[in-house]
Amino acid sequence: MTDASNVKVAVTGAVYVADIADLAATGTPGNWTPSANAPTDADTALTSAWTAVGYISEDGVVEANDTENEEIKAWQNSDIVRKVITKNETSYAFTMIETNAQALSLFYGKNIIPTATKHVIGGALTGKVGIVIDAVDGTQAIRRYIPSAEVTERGEVSITAADAVGYEVTVTA
Repeated sequence: MTDASNVKVAVTGAVYVADIADLAATGTPGNWTPSANAPTDADTALTSAWTAVGYISEDGVVEANDTENEEIKAWQNSDIVRKVITKNETSYAFTMIETNAQALSLFYGKNIIPTATKHVIGGALTGKVGIVIDAVDGTQAIRRYIPSAEVTERGEVSITAADAVGYEVTVTA
């Protein structure tokens, strides 16, 4: 049976970044307590540990899944008896079109020091971060929470009079 209400469109949304140290779980294996900064559902407002990167280009956020398998063959008839997953990777690509400290920090992998008139790129490398991607369709929300992500690809930055300056990144979970 079909149900048109199950068709979702990401009409709006946001991408948020947090320092990975603010997302560390506590406890011991089998008895973890999630960080108070970790989201628990798609509706609750994020804590102040999270900062939005600003506007994302009209292409939105693209999720890619890359899985590789190794086949185990039996001697008898070369039957495939099992497939073992050898790689399971999820990545998200998006272009930030707002030039602000958070977007620049994610793109350049450096702490950005904003002043009243400029953004100074420098300081320590930021490394891994937490990412939340919210997609909203009316009253329905879809939230992706990536507690540990890293920028694995950076696109070209085009500075022209015809388009917004964009900072394209791919983050891998």
